[in-house]
Amino acid sequence: MMAEMQINEMYNEQKYLKRNAMGSLCLGGYFLLNAISSISHGEGASYFNLFTIPLFLLSCSGLYFIISAASIGPKVNSKKFWSSAFGDEYLNHLNLRGFKWAFVVTGTIFIIIMALSVFELSTLQSVSIRYFSELVLGVMFVAYSTPIVYELFGEQ
Repeated sequence: MMAEMQINEMYNEQKYLKRNAMGSLCLGGYFLLNAISSISHGEGASYFNLFTIPLFLLSCSGLYFIISAASIGPKVNSKKFWSSAFGDEYLNHLNLRGFKWAFVVTGTIFIIIMALSVFELSTLQSVSIRYFSELVLGVMFVAYSTPIVYELFGEQ
């Protein structure tokens, strides 16, 4: 009976991590596409463009994964996600790997942007803080979720 409860808890934790990673991937894609669309079409472009349908699909799927992860939440202590205290060591490893990737990729992007700012490129100077923030958030979400999604879906 106890072993069955542990297996059930590990299954719920894996499902929670997988849905959280898929939600992060969708959110990251949404932020990246929205920022790229706004930067490429100029500020205040409110017309229908190439990115409208993918943005809508990403926002809907992101909401689905976040809500479904929240529905698993009562079965799994959500503090386990933030503190990497999953019952399964492999899930802890994947979660920490995602955090490490997000930190390294985001830090690398900041270093590259700081190095390029010396050259005073007009493209970097024309990007507003809002769109730059969306780009950084998108990269962070995608960098966090990519190794987790790759490993968890690679198992099946």
